[in-house]
Amino acid sequence: MVVSDENLIGSVRDNLRQHMLYPAIGDRMARFAHAFDGRIKEIVLNVRSHDHYWASAASYGVCRGHALPTERALQAISESTRTWRDVIVDLSCAVPDAAIWVLPFEEFAGRPDAMFRAGTGIDAPRDTAHEWLNRAPTVANLRDTLLERGIVPHFPQNDTERWQPFDDDQRAALREAYADDLHWLMAGADGTATLTEDPGRKRAGPIPSAGSQTRGHDRHDQQERNLAQSGWGRITWAAIGRPDVENA
Repeated sequence: MVVSDENLIGSVRDNLRQHMLYPAIGDRMARFAHAFDGRIKEIVLNVRSHDHYWASAASYGVCRGHALPTERALQAISESTRTWRDVIVDLSCAVPDAAIWVLPFEEFAGRPDAMFRAGTGIDAPRDTAHEWLNRAPTVANLRDTLLERGIVPHFPQNDTERWQPFDDDQRAALREAYADDLHWLMAGADGTATLTEDPGRKRAGPIPSAGSQTRGHDRHDQQERNLAQSGWGRITWAAIGRPDVENA
């Protein structure tokens, strides 16, 4: 059995509120492990470059009624010492008997079939529809949303671009933190997790622009048997084994 839900490890709303990545992942996943009677065998986690992750999260927050993040909040996020490494270590402690596979969003973005195959070893229906749902709003979308609330925003980006609230120094700090995460993962992650690449792809491409990283995050398979991928860049999959099945 495969369990897939983007909120297993926490919510984007809590991340924005606390200016850090999934601070409660340990407690949450420990409860899930207990609920499944310790049968969680594998966990698949997507990670995403911090600057793009937080920009996407902030955009969705604004569209859902939250205020624009303050300069203080943006600075707190860019200076946070909690990165994917901490998230993975907490996850490993919460579910110590599960193998953790980490899939970089930059390599698997928009390719849910490849992600499913990498996470389960099972060939999935090919994603041929290329439907992009719940895309991160453009600057024009955000401006319209805020104008409806009586707020006149001033965005430096063009209307067709995705909103990037962080300045150059903040983005550099966030990218550097992600580079450190990937270096740690490639070095073995202290035995806590395994960095997984798609063997069907010759190499990982460059980090996509902010406008192309928001695959629909809340949909089920269509009749054409397509798969959907999380727009937040992370889905936790727990493979639950039965006593008579090694890896169900």
